[in-house]
Amino acid sequence: MTHHAYHAVESHITGFTLWQVSMPFETQEELADIAGSALRDIPVDRYPYVVEHARQHIAPSGGDGRSEFEFGLDLVLDGLQRLREAE
Repeated sequence: MTHHAYHAVESHITGFTLWQVSMPFETQEELADIAGSALRDIPVDRYPYVVEHARQHIAPSGGDGRSEFEFGLDLVLDGLQRLREAE
């Protein structure tokens, strides 16, 4: 299980890092502009969860992405812990 655990954590770190550095904006205002443009083209009645997700990105969080990273890492670590306890 060590092999899989290592790669699960490494994949989360690498994936999150790539996601962060590939964003085409640097400020919350730029994000709001980009998301706002995209939201105008998405039919809310057809894709309510996509719109909800985009609106959550527009809302000022005051964070640096740490909470999203920690949320995902906690999911990975909790799952690994359950597997370890089941062995």
